[in-house]
Amino acid sequence: MRRTTKLATFVAVFLFTSANLSAQDDSWQRRWYWGAQGGVALQGGNTAGTVGGHWLITGKRSALSMGFDAIFFEGGSSEIVTNAQSATGASTVGYSKGRRLQLILYGIPNDNKLQVYGGAGIAISQITDAQPLNTLSTAEFNGALNRIEELDTKAFLVFVAGAQLRMGRTALFGEYKLFPATDTFLIQSDQHQISAGIRYSLTHANEEIQVER
Repeated sequence: MRRTTKLATFVAVFLFTSANLSAQDDSWQRRWYWGAQGGVALQGGNTAGTVGGHWLITGKRSALSMGFDAIFFEGGSSEIVTNAQSATGASTVGYSKGRRLQLILYGIPNDNKLQVYGGAGIAISQITDAQPLNTLSTAEFNGALNRIEELDTKAFLVFVAGAQLRMGRTALFGEYKLFPATDTFLIQSDQHQISAGIRYSLTHANEEIQVER
């Protein structure tokens, strides 16, 4: 009973404090936000789960985001790659995991509680566990490995559209991201990602310093 009472007291104090902080400081501009997100990635008919985190620095009507996503392909996935060492001229490569590092610049045109925004940036995508499948010879296997080394990492343009609902220092958000197709990456189709998450501001991005004269 005592533990339940203490827990209830702690939750009440936490909610009361958070509400006061939100009421005292509702500005979203020039802040550092830390957040987490999860979602789904779609490419070439394959589906993958994503989970990650990000750091967002806001300006007056813009924001810069640096983020990371881990990607988990459901049941694994595969692609066909060219392979001069194969009798058919091609080999099958299987994989189940990937990751993305992203640097994105957003434009945020309004100061409402519900903000719609867009942006663009650069993402580095990597398939982390690709392996040749069903190779018939050592030469074909080694040739497929060489192709994996050439294709498993690629820098992409990324285009983003999203919205966030602000509640004091906290914001709930949802985003859609497009990574256009390229023939120099293991996944050669367009890649789409839909994510939702939460971010929280701990401090201002700039601090005023007063100097006594």
